[in-house]
Amino acid sequence: MTVPNIFANATTAIPLVNLDQNFNTGITLGNTTVFLGNTTSTLGNVTLTGATVTASGGLTVPTSNVGAVNSGTYTPTLTNSTNMAASTAQPLQYLRVGNTVVVGGYVGIDTTLGAATYTAMRMSVPIPSNFTTSTDAGGAGTASVNGGANDGWQFYSNAATDDIQIEGASMDTAARNMFFTFVYQVK
Repeated sequence: MTVPNIFANATTAIPLVNLDQNFNTGITLGNTTVFLGNTTSTLGNVTLTGATVTASGGLTVPTSNVGAVNSGTYTPTLTNSTNMAASTAQPLQYLRVGNTVVVGGYVGIDTTLGAATYTAMRMSVPIPSNFTTSTDAGGAGTASVNGGANDGWQFYSNAATDDIQIEGASMDTAARNMFFTFVYQVK
């Protein structure tokens, strides 16, 4: 007996009398036929609504953010503010899951004064956000200084400009790379 492949609006289970005796009746999910008698590990063109996907290293997508999983690279806009002679943007990596975005990479920095001088700059984000507080983002970075010490940098959201504020105490005036990771919420 052929089982009707009508599942999109189904409200009840498939009666067992409609399955063949090997429980190997195929149903189509997206563009893949899945047989109940074996394991299918890949499905294509499937839209999940209000679902939780679990597997080895599985992923849970909140109902309100289905489809909001992506990644890529972007080159940020850097705005020098205090004690920053120059900065050089580099392509950065990002990963978005739901409303959370993780960004990582490095930018080139060249500070004006050393000796633990307060230094600040701003960086654009890959996916726009309407930040409301400084705690909508957070992260840290470091830049090696000649002689083996490191500058420490903090990253947080700037609600006035909807970008990332970067602050630290510059220990050196040499041009160098600042490596970092920060996380923020899309609002």
